[in-house]
Amino acid sequence: MKKILLSSLILMMSYSFSFGAVYNQDNRIPVPYVLKTIKDFENNANTYEKALMRKNILHKLSIYGVNKIPDINDEVIGFIFHMIKLNIGEKKFQAGLNKMADLKDMPSLTWLQILRCFEDVDADSFYDAYFSKNPLIKLTVTNAEYISEKGNYYISFTLLRKYGDKIVNIPYVIEYDDKKEYGRLQSSIDREETFKVPVNTGAVKLVLDPNYHVIRMLNDNEKSPVIADILNKENILYIDKHYDSAVYSVFKNLKFVYDDEVKFSDLENYDVIIGSYDNKIAKFFADKRISSTDNSEYFIFKNPLNKDKYILIANNIHAGSIHLLENYAFNQELIFKNDKLISKSNMQTDMGITVLEHEKDVIIDVKKLDTFQDMMKKAAVYKVIFAGESHNEYSHHANQLALIEYLNNSKKKTAIAMEMVQYKYLNVVNDFVKGRITEKEMLDGIDYYNNWSFDYSLYAPIFRYARDNNIDIIPLNIEREITSKVYQGQIDNLTEEQKLALPERMRIINNEYENKIKSIFKMHADSTNKFTDFFISQNIWDEIMAKHLADYRKANPDTSIVVICGNGHAGKNSGIPLRYKRLTGEDSFVIMQGEPINHEETNADVYIYPEEIKSKGTPKIGVVIAANDKENGIVKVESVTKKSPADKAGIKNGDVIVKCGYHDIKNIGSLKYALYEKGYNGILECEIKRGKNILNKSIKLFEYDDSSEMDEMIKKHIEKMKKK
Repeated sequence: MKKILLSSLILMMSYSFSFGAVYNQDNRIPVPYVLKTIKDFENNANTYEKALMRKNILHKLSIYGVNKIPDINDEVIGFIFHMIKLNIGEKKFQAGLNKMADLKDMPSLTWLQILRCFEDVDADSFYDAYFSKNPLIKLTVTNAEYISEKGNYYISFTLLRKYGDKIVNIPYVIEYDDKKEYGRLQSSIDREETFKVPVNTGAVKLVLDPNYHVIRMLNDNEKSPVIADILNKENILYIDKHYDSAVYSVFKNLKFVYDDEVKFSDLENYDVIIGSYDNKIAKFFADKRISSTDNSEYFIFKNPLNKDKYILIANNIHAGSIHLLENYAFNQELIFKNDKLISKSNMQTDMGITVLEHEKDVIIDVKKLDTFQDMMKKAAVYKVIFAGESHNEYSHHANQLALIEYLNNSKKKTAIAMEMVQYKYLNVVNDFVKGRITEKEMLDGIDYYNNWSFDYSLYAPIFRYARDNNIDIIPLNIEREITSKVYQGQIDNLTEEQKLALPERMRIINNEYENKIKSIFKMHADSTNKFTDFFISQNIWDEIMAKHLADYRKANPDTSIVVICGNGHAGKNSGIPLRYKRLTGEDSFVIMQGEPINHEETNADVYIYPEEIKSKGTPKIGVVIAANDKENGIVKVESVTKKSPADKAGIKNGDVIVKCGYHDIKNIGSLKYALYEKGYNGILECEIKRGKNILNKSIKLFEYDDSSEMDEMIKKHIEKMKKK
């Protein structure tokens, strides 16, 4: 009888309210309307399509708030009652609905009266949490780790919940390769709680609320930037060649800037509209290409200079199409032809909040392992081969040289592209390869010791092989001064010459790359610089190296190129190869050395784990050089490590090193080269200026461990410079 009555009541009435009226505590709400709303929302509630619908509702709520979107009132009300079902369970929830249906003599009730129909629901608290204000809960996950305790395995994490009722059940899923397990966590409001979810061994992933049963804010990885993110904003920066009245008719309180006058710093505090794909800012950040000159195209992404803001590029604006944006506001990209929508798209996003993903074990079948010779044969098919490295590993450089030798001996025209050399020194390395200058002149010419902090003995065999075999060296790097200025937030203060060195087109919309750069930035925990500036400087670095590589490849189509760079730059999905492919359309072969393999990321074609090659490298004498004298043409000793070669030779603080062997010492580079050339167990004859006197000192170059003392000296030196 109750079920018949419930169905009858649902069919009786269908009401629509403004959101303010629906949420008014004293307003009376028709029971049939509420029952129908709940039934519609709960119908097929566990399907993937309904999960996407709920996610879309949450996205709308997160942008507009409840009072601005009366067209989804029913869905929001259904969602709020869905939270009751989540907390009290199916049986008690159904009993509450039946109790509402029994109130046939009172077809209209207040929200509090409706809530009191449900057992175990604190009506006043629930109303205050979800009806009297924006109902979106905020979940923050930290300290996630995969742990073992007493023979059992867990994913442990801290959860902080803001807003919502006192207690909320949070659904979760544990994903394995062959199955999924579901459960719920009971979360208290405004408390950091540590949860330990039992899991099996092996690959496992824990996701909170994967099907959107909780009315909550979406995390960034769950939502694509959409045009709605900027559509109803005010105080927007509008950049274009000329005013367009159509833009002003849709967007309010625009601040107009001509596109040849805009500065990067102008973007930091604004949402931005750019009136053309051909604008320098649009090309620098997004590198969008028009699909057709007849089309109106709109593309939105997060402002790289302020992740709380957005940039909308509107290309070939038509009055008709721009007024249709509201109709398709929850898309990242829209393309119109003759004011009719022909394409819409969003970036792929996560379903739920990923707490932790414990990766699959990497299984290597030793019977199928390639030999180094097999690997080189595979690589030789490609015109561009990235040979990644950890900079200080001699074995990695030995493998790079072996690959270069293989290509050269195969009668392939070969070139070597190097991260270690700045592009402005192209003529210097050309002169070295052609035998017109010596090795030391080359190192001085490219300012190796100031621009690259790693021991030259690591790279010397590659440089010499290039010289002895007349192999082109392609400098890839951009001037350090440019990336340093960008990192310090001074991109607008670059000289005109430096601005010309920046890439004209760049694409920085890559979450994987951004996450990788964030992990690097966290290593500089004491940095006072902003991540956004660091991120842009890294993008410029990789982009310009890809451009120099692509330019050489275009000019030398028959040449095979081995790219010598750090593993961090060599990743297929996030480094130079991805940008090189965007610029040329050409795939490359990527070798990573010593890097962990990730099943989910095909970041390389081959991973090599070489046996360590031990090398003493360039001798050290145990001195710290005064920083303020490096540019004055003198090398002045600031401190001397105890029991070091310099200490035993009688070098003292304040001494100026004038000459070592036959090398005049005018900078740290010339001192390092003199040490490199002499090698261990030799005796380096030096001239030292102490006060007005010139002293001769014989420094015996022996091995010693100065790491702990040098670390302490460097710390003191840094503190001293900070005070200055």
